Amino acid sequence: IMRYKIDTAVIYENFEKREFCPFCKIHDMLENQYVQKYLGEAVMVDEFRQKVNEKGFCKKHFNMLYQGQNKLGLSLETATRLSYIKKNFIESVQKPQKFIDNLNNCVICEHINENMERYYETCAQMYFAEPDFRLLLKEQKGFALEHFANLLLHAKRAGSMAKEYESELRKIESRYISLLLKDLEEYSDKFDYKNLKTDKPFNKNAVKNGINAFVCDTLKGQI
Repeated sequence: IMRYKIDTAVIYENFEKREFCPFCKIHDMLENQYVQKYLGEAVMVDEFRQKVNEKGFCKKHFNMLYQGQNKLGLSLETATRLSYIKKNFIESVQKPQKFIDNLNNCVICEHINENMERYYETCAQMYFAEPDFRLLLKEQKGFALEHFANLLLHAKRAGSMAKEYESELRKIESRYISLLLKDLEEYSDKFDYKNLKTDKPFNKNAVKNGINAFVCDTLKGQI
């Protein structure tokens, strides 16, 4: 129950902003938390060091860690990870694909994905249990496609209201994508030679917003 309450508080906090994709913002929050964790106390905890040894970090999170303030801790984590790679893949007979698969792991991505799955499930449960949340959901602008797909995947957690919940999600996303398409069309038309000298309004952030639907980011200047 306590975990559920904590999760609902985070969801309400981000949904109440009524900005594009509250789940992008939850993802960013988790990402920053885990980057700080692996620059802080996790460096000296055997359980977390073992995970770093076996799975390492992706390119994005290695870069975020390097931008942080604990180069010594990152040095230790990098050294033990390289030692694991040397022993288990370079000096032992392993198929190249297994090596590639291991290099594509990331302990921070794994933590984030586990938590995001819990938030997707909680969102569906909130739709079933909390009428106020149903109204708040209707006011959302839209979701990054990755998060939209995962919300649908966990819609069954809304129980007897699962079909209604899924239908509402699709309405929100369809409305959002229609707006993106309209803005992109107007943006493209602006470059037509027939329209170069007209003052027809268009959204200067149309391309950025369209890309945002795919990349799950929180770029400035969104609609």
